[in-house]
Amino acid sequence: SIVRTERLQIRLSSLPLLISVAALGYGCAATRPGNSVAEFASRSVSCVELQAFASKRLTERPAHTASELVEDYVVSQLLAGEARRTGLERDPEFIRKFRLARRNLLLESSEASRARGIEVNDEQVAAYYDDRAEELNRPERIKTRIILRRLPANASRAALNEEFGRLRDVQAQFLSGASFADLAVQHSEHDSAAVGGAMQPWVRGEMGDAFERVVGGLEPGEISDVVRLPDGLALVLFEEVLPASDVPFESVALEMRGRMLQEQRTERANEALEQARALFPSSIDDEAIVSTDPGFATLPVARIGDDC
Repeated sequence: SIVRTERLQIRLSSLPLLISVAALGYGCAATRPGNSVAEFASRSVSCVELQAFASKRLTERPAHTASELVEDYVVSQLLAGEARRTGLERDPEFIRKFRLARRNLLLESSEASRARGIEVNDEQVAAYYDDRAEELNRPERIKTRIILRRLPANASRAALNEEFGRLRDVQAQFLSGASFADLAVQHSEHDSAAVGGAMQPWVRGEMGDAFERVVGGLEPGEISDVVRLPDGLALVLFEEVLPASDVPFESVALEMRGRMLQEQRTERANEALEQARALFPSSIDDEAIVSTDPGFATLPVARIGDDC
């Protein structure tokens, strides 16, 4: 409900402008930013001031009329004034939240300020790509699937025989035409079981000698015999070799531009941080933890030269 006050006077002549502000978000800036749209307690409310309030309020609850929006704003100001009159600004919890909100706003404004003026042209992006072409281009990769039965290193002979027999049966089903992916879902204990045993394509040298020796003895589309791997017994299907490929500049140009802009913002942030450290000396005392929460027992306490 809207709290009403006799001191509220809405200027009806301003309502068309206010509707434009509410619906389009730019009416004030484009027309009469200094014009007053309401008065209360001998104070005028400008169109720009109301626009800032409207941009937040309309995301929470669309106003039915322009007059309601004006009155909501005035009511919020009156209630805030009453809170100040009763001393809530001196409440420790309010002070803590106010400082936190101010600090967060300063951080946001500082980040936005550092981002101003940063530009990257097409030639710079192309040079950035050329410098990183080797890391962007993909080497030859190998696609495999696996069905793994996990066993500890000290598994008993009986356990080994049981899992060996299970995998030999699975192998026979595959050779008879069953889908390796379906068999993996049913029998594998590998992390890839849910996706039919499909492993991420890998580059030679990444998977360890034992696994790569198994794959090295297979042809594309061929299944291995039951093999012993560090995690247990397994069947491996060698699917195919993915040839090395270059990543076209056009497919990563936007990503490269974004990365360059972020690097420049980070560089500016580091410069600002060094200046702040010079102005506000700080130290960390690992032994001065004062907290009733055991979860903070290992966190350091920082002392800063001033409340920044």
